[in-house]
Amino acid sequence: MATLSFKSVGKRFDDGTLALSRVDLDVKDGEFLVLV
Repeated sequence: MATLSFKSVGKRFDDGTLALSRVDLDVKDGEFLVLV
């Protein structure tokens, strides 16, 4: 069984704008995920 995990992911743009703050995500075996 495979799992893809993202823990405490964040994104801040060069101008200081915070887009994501401490996002956790687990994608388990058999699940489908699309990030846009």
